[in-house]
Amino acid sequence: MFSPLVGLTDLDLSRNSISKIASGTFAIATTHSYLRDGIYHQALNFDLSSNNVSIIENNAFLHASKVNLRNNKLIGIGQYAFDNQTALEHLDLSGNNQLKNFDFLHNLRALHYLDMSHMNFSFDGVPRNIFDDLDSLTTLDLSNNRILEIPIGIFAELQSLNFINLRHNSISHIEFGTFSMRKYDLIDEIDLSYNNIKELNFLVFVPLKYLKTLLLHGNKLSRPMSDPTQENIENPTGATVGARLPGQE
Repeated sequence: MFSPLVGLTDLDLSRNSISKIASGTFAIATTHSYLRDGIYHQALNFDLSSNNVSIIENNAFLHASKVNLRNNKLIGIGQYAFDNQTALEHLDLSGNNQLKNFDFLHNLRALHYLDMSHMNFSFDGVPRNIFDDLDSLTTLDLSNNRILEIPIGIFAELQSLNFINLRHNSISHIEFGTFSMRKYDLIDEIDLSYNNIKELNFLVFVPLKYLKTLLLHGNKLSRPMSDPTQENIENPTGATVGARLPGQE
């Protein structure tokens, strides 16, 4: 349908009644793409938000830099829905609260931004390697979900990660090693606001030498240190703690 539109850069199909994205639907061979490191890069943005999309078949997208699937009814995305050479950089899955299989993430090595907020998401039953192949990811939004615990090592392979948004969940405890990175520790902001954290030992963040902002407002903290022997240590990470970003409650 759209394949002849080789000069296309933006396609807005939001607020329609699309229920399925079949194989080849967005196989647009753009004329303005270029090959770098075995991946095609191009400015091709799709807005499919607020439809009724439940299934996205393999090879549905040939080229894409940004795909907005916010507020659909997704229950399945094919493992190869986004072509292996697609340099997808921005993916918004927020508001799809029935999506449980995330195997397709393993083929998105160029992805920089991933929004998985408002999905009723938790780590229960989710493979520990869910994020392992997202080598380029800088922003991960897991806010407004049902996360109770964060598995140790779940973020370990995210070597480019700068910002993790975990606000408005039900997290009560942060284990040592939760934010340990296997290769690089580039995280400079973590948002844990509006959870159920009652005690927190700041030493869990010490491995993050670039951490600048740590948001903890809206929790149930009575004191920051869970270890009474550390009561005289104030924020050994050097990060700004509890600061609110513009527009945040």
